[in-house]
Amino acid sequence: MSQTNTPLLDEVAQWSQETCRQKLKSYELSHKYNIPPGILKVITDMFLPHIDLSELEDECFSKIVPKVGTMFESMVKELVDQVGGLSSQNTELVALLRSILQAMVQIIDALSTCVRHIGTFEEVPDFYAIRSLPPCIMKVLSETFQHYKVVSCSRLGSHRLGLGLNHQPPD
Repeated sequence: MSQTNTPLLDEVAQWSQETCRQKLKSYELSHKYNIPPGILKVITDMFLPHIDLSELEDECFSKIVPKVGTMFESMVKELVDQVGGLSSQNTELVALLRSILQAMVQIIDALSTCVRHIGTFEEVPDFYAIRSLPPCIMKVLSETFQHYKVVSCSRLGSHRLGLGLNHQPPD
């Protein structure tokens, strides 16, 4: 993994699988603030595989997933609030919007990792065992598509952000 600007992320990225197992119980996932998408990726890629299905909700999902949904919702709001001032000359705003969109993609990837992880268990999970995940996924989907209707791709100016989105919004 490449070096980051977050010392904790650099440290965690160097941990072996055994160290992840040992640290999992002592690491406090319920951080007071938003979880940076880079740390969210480490949690889903390195910690999640070491959590039994019976502990998944209490040890991980209940502590991070609600914050992820709230964080995604805040990003959508910021995106909608800022898009009105978008022009090709406003490079700072373009960079901010690109950064927000990239973080949103990382959140969606992390949630996808959670869903794929649940699919790896031989037993079918009881809804109660993963109760925090479905509402968050529904919130992310709802926020994404609700605001897609409000802010069309042409108004958002995806071509100006250099995201390579060449599709046209549906009529």
